[in-house]
Amino acid sequence: MISPPLMILVNLISSLAILHLHRSAFIEALTDKQKDPFRHKFAPSVVAVHQSCIVVIENMRNLLAQYPTVAPRVFVYSLQAFSAGVSFETGGHDIL
Repeated sequence: MISPPLMILVNLISSLAILHLHRSAFIEALTDKQKDPFRHKFAPSVVAVHQSCIVVIENMRNLLAQYPTVAPRVFVYSLQAFSAGVSFETGGHDIL
């Protein structure tokens, strides 16, 4: 059986991979003159980035709840959670 911290790490890594793979299409959908990025030809990438951002932020929240003194010290987790938060806020999440 996989331990909960390892499961969080696996979820985090897979979500980060999806986030980084779709980031360029996500940015193109946001910078296009079309107002709604969810109607853009790269809408699947917009949705994938949003879902990945949610998973990254939830995983960081879980890590902080389980390891409140250790998790903030792991700079990579904090940086990725911040990046996911910025991407989520930039992407027009109020449209969802």
